[in-house]
Amino acid sequence: MLRKTIVVPTYNAANTIEETLISIQENNPSLYNISEVFIADDFSTDETIEVSTKVWTDRKTNIRIVKSDLNRGERGNLNRIIKSIKNDYDWILILHADDLAKANWLKEMCYAIDESDETIASISSSYDVFWENGEIEPGEEKEKSIIIKGNKNAIKNTLQNGTWWHISGCAIKLSSFYATNGFNEEMPQYGDMEWILQVFGLGFNIIYIPKCLTLYRQTSNSVSSNSFKTHRDIFEHANLILYYSEIFSKKQMLAFYTKFNLQLFKRNVRSLINLDFSRLKLSLMMTFYLTKTLGFTHKPSIRLKKREIDFK
Repeated sequence: MLRKTIVVPTYNAANTIEETLISIQENNPSLYNISEVFIADDFSTDETIEVSTKVWTDRKTNIRIVKSDLNRGERGNLNRIIKSIKNDYDWILILHADDLAKANWLKEMCYAIDESDETIASISSSYDVFWENGEIEPGEEKEKSIIIKGNKNAIKNTLQNGTWWHISGCAIKLSSFYATNGFNEEMPQYGDMEWILQVFGLGFNIIYIPKCLTLYRQTSNSVSSNSFKTHRDIFEHANLILYYSEIFSKKQMLAFYTKFNLQLFKRNVRSLINLDFSRLKLSLMMTFYLTKTLGFTHKPSIRLKKREIDFK
C-alpha cells in the first residue's frame, strides 16, 4: 500500500486550527490510511502549536509538530516540510490551517491515490468557498473524474483560463514533486499555478475530482485578499505569461495586456470611490510595469527555472 501523510501548514492559526483538525479527525475510518499528520508550523507567535496538540485526540494516527526556526512564507514552509519527509512517504495530502475537510475528503482522495498510475503527479478536487459572513458558495458536484494531460495545451489553457488546481485539499506524489523545482517562494499568490505549469512541462498528468471535498475559508486578511489589494496577483500572473510567452501569438499577448489593464481600471474606479489613493498609485505603477514588460522587454522579474518541455 502507498504510504500517505497529511501536512497542515500553519502560521498564527490558533483561531482556526481547532476546526481544521477536528474536520480531519471526522474522516474516520479513512483516517487510518494515514500514519501521521504533520503540523508544519512557520514560526507562529500565537498558540497554534498548543491548540493543535490539545485538539488532536485520535490515538491511531499520530500528530507531529515540526516548527520552523524562522518565518519562510507558505511556499518556503511547504518546501521545508516536504524535503524533511522525502524518504518516509509516497504521497502527501495538504490542508490549510483555516480550511475544513468534508467527511468524504480522505475516502475520495485515498481511493484516487491508490488507483493512480505512474503518470499522475497530483490529485485535486472542487471545493466550497466559506465566506466571513457565514455564507457558503458551492463548487462543482459531478461524478466522473478528469485526467488533465501534461502538455503544451495544458500549459496554455491554464495560463489563459486560470488554475482549477487548489493546493489546499490536494494530494501530491512526492517522487513527482522532487522532479520539479518545488514551490516558487517568490510567488505567494500564483505559486500554485507556477508549480502546476512545471508539472505539465515535465509531462506529468493531474487528476481532477469535480466534487466539493473541502471548504475554503475566504477572509479579508488572506493571501488572496492582500494580493488583490496590492495587485500582486496581476504582477505574478504577468510574469508567468512572460516566461511562457513563446507559446503565445502577438495577438494573444496583446489580449493579456488588455485583460490586465481592464482589471486595473475596475480597481481604479473602486479606489477613487473609496478615496484610496495609495492603491491607485500602485495601480498606475503596475500599468507602467505591464507596458514595459509585455510591450517591450518581454522579460519576467521573478526567477523562474527552465522547464523540460519543448515548445518548438
